[in-house]
Amino acid sequence: MKKISFPLLSILLLVGCMSISVLPTADTVYESTTSLEIYWEKPEKPYFIISKISVRSDVYSEKHLFERIKIKAMESGAHALLMFDTSTNQEIVGFPGYGGGTHIIPFQMITVKALAIRFK
Repeated sequence: MKKISFPLLSILLLVGCMSISVLPTADTVYESTTSLEIYWEKPEKPYFIISKISVRSDVYSEKHLFERIKIKAMESGAHALLMFDTSTNQEIVGFPGYGGGTHIIPFQMITVKALAIRFK
């Protein structure tokens, strides 16, 4: 039976996840909303930003990350999302191999960012 080294196991557990970051712009807490408008350009209605939300993953699709941002925005009380950045980066993780050498694992990281907004 082939053994898996601890560093390899650690990397495999780290690669293959999703991280969500919500940075509120103020201490105000809003009631959750149940629907959301999506904007790709600044809306003409007056609005204010309540938070910046970003989601990163190397296993989930851009569509799935977009759905996660929508959920977080509604939880924070947003009326709409102003989408502003989606990127895909090739990244590499390297770690010492069992018995010498270096193991390298390439993966693709997708990041989706948006501003959660409320209308005045």
